Amino acid sequence: MTDRLQEVLFQFGMTCAAQPAAKLAQRLGLPTSSTTILRQIKAHPLPREQPARVVGVDDWAWKKGQRYGSLIVDLERHRVIMVQPKRSSAAISQWLATHPQVEIVSRDRGTVYIEGVSAGAPHAQQVADRFHLLLNARETLTAFLAGHRKDLSLTAELTTSATAKHDVVRRVAEQQERVEQIYALREQGVRRAEIARRTGLSLRSISRSFQVATWRQYGRAWKSAPEPYLAYLRQRFNEGCHNASLLYREIQQQGYAGTYPTVALYLRHLKTEEGTALPARTRQGFAPATIAWWMLSEQRTAEQERVVQQIVATHPHIQRAYLLVRQFYALVRQHEGLLFSPWLQEMEESGFPVLMRWARGLRQDASAVRAGIDGPWSNGMVEGFINRLKTLKRQMYGRASLALLERRLLLSSEG
Repeated sequence: MTDRLQEVLFQFGMTCAAQPAAKLAQRLGLPTSSTTILRQIKAHPLPREQPARVVGVDDWAWKKGQRYGSLIVDLERHRVIMVQPKRSSAAISQWLATHPQVEIVSRDRGTVYIEGVSAGAPHAQQVADRFHLLLNARETLTAFLAGHRKDLSLTAELTTSATAKHDVVRRVAEQQERVEQIYALREQGVRRAEIARRTGLSLRSISRSFQVATWRQYGRAWKSAPEPYLAYLRQRFNEGCHNASLLYREIQQQGYAGTYPTVALYLRHLKTEEGTALPARTRQGFAPATIAWWMLSEQRTAEQERVVQQIVATHPHIQRAYLLVRQFYALVRQHEGLLFSPWLQEMEESGFPVLMRWARGLRQDASAVRAGIDGPWSNGMVEGFINRLKTLKRQMYGRASLALLERRLLLSSEG
């Protein structure tokens, strides 16, 4: 086997794993086996490890939620240094103790890596990853909002009723106008294809409109609620009975065999005609995680902005918590480490237990947090290599040994 052929088979194996590489080589007139491809990968020399001054550490999943390992990356050279099979303080501490040249370690705010780095490299500057800092901030705001679900529920009712009513009326009016236009063109003798061209609707929609014998304002033929029941429901509605459950039971006694949702839907359209319509599905409250995401997002839609402004204007305690977390987002994104200490003191004096617990944690890790805010280092590169590691793991159907997985990752990061 020539050196050039060996290199070709090695590149095939590095690109698409052993079995797919063997099949590809066979198609290209290079008959070989997956064992040969693996042998070429294992025989290829690994890049020489060089002393690293700045490293990033993060975990990766052997099996998500059950078994994790650790990945160590040289942030200056953009290269993977080592793949560890376990996520433990002892493993990180031992590796750092054998690499005293490490001066800066970027990591998340988990206790495993804090303890490991502190024990193995007490001289090194620890850097809290900015992404994890912002993630912790959003999780804290979510936990705070979860304790005020009732306030979010009340705000939901205030912000959705008026807009939903307007949307229902608008959609019904547009649909009625569209169908009336179709009937008018039909009476003029216009063919269906021409009607579709003029209205912008499909032929199927045109045909469906022609199948409706009568057009009602609520936009559909009530096949499951015959006319006698509709007249009775309208009469009871005009008498002041707006309870859909009660009306459903009453027409059931008269022989109605349809479903409750049909009655409830018809009642909503009667309310629309009266001008007192409610949304088709009244929102019972906003999810705290959703509101936290909207509050901290830089790009909000008009509806999201309206909801956020309604919440902070109605509930001063939520407004204060929102502003405190928003300030942290701003100082992290703008690298304003000088503002961290005053902000932290304000958090500790906020009087909100959830925010105060988060502030105590930041106080204990203040040096690393400040370095993460002001410094240029973060774990973004480490996350990128973790994504590559997961891709390689799945390429080999999760059956690769740690040695093979590490070798492929080291060789791919070298390229």
